[in-house]
Formats: sequence, structure tokens, C-alpha cells
Amino acid sequence: MAVVRLQETSKAIGKYAHDKGKYPAALADITPSYISADRIRPDDEPGTKPFEYHQPPRGAPDDFGMLVYEMPNPIMPGQAPGVRYVLTKGGDLQTISSVSGFDRAQPRREGSPGARGDHLRSPAPR
Repeated sequence: MAVVRLQETSKAIGKYAHDKGKYPAALADITPSYISADRIRPDDEPGTKPFEYHQPPRGAPDDFGMLVYEMPNPIMPGQAPGVRYVLTKGGDLQTISSVSGFDRAQPRREGSPGARGDHLRSPAPR
């Protein structure tokens, strides 16, 4: 759902830029004329913040990261990031997985479950 909303928000920003000749200074500038305020957030949960928006400067290349959403890590909430989605000015969606973030998480004591990374391996075939 978050990725769909990210793409919808990007389209609304594009329409605004086409109509006004410039990119909005903030996402609030595109609501409600181009998109409803609830669609510039990843979900409908109370307190969910809007996507991170970076106004492209004049002449910015198409690969400029305009909209960003970082999906929380369901395995280690608050410790390691999950997946970061970046929607560029040109409309490309880049997905950045931070599996390496697991390596930066709190170390496990030797002998505890997962201390050797066993929890990341596939089970042995039977």
C-alpha cells in the first residue's frame, strides 16, 4: 500500500509542477487540489507522518531523490532500518534493502539462539 501511495503522490507532484511551472515547496501544497491529505502518508494509522519530500532544485536531474519512505524493520523495530524506497524526479522507484543493517544490530551473546546467524539461514533439507 505504501508504494502505491508513494507513486500516487509522485503523480500529484508532477501535475502540480506542470500546472504551476515549479515543484511544490512542501507536500501540503498539493493537498487537497491534487491529492487528498491521507494519500501522502504510507498508511491510515493514526500518527503516521507524510512521506519525506525533497523539492527538486531547478535543473535537477531525473535521478534526484524526490520522495522517500523508509519501511520499518519488522524483525528489529527501532534498531535497524528495513527497506528504503526512493522515488526519483523521473518517476523511477529505487528499493534499497538494508540487510547489512542486521549486522549493526545489538550483538547476541555467544551461545544464545542466533548468535552465529543461524536464524538467517534456510533450514536443512529433510
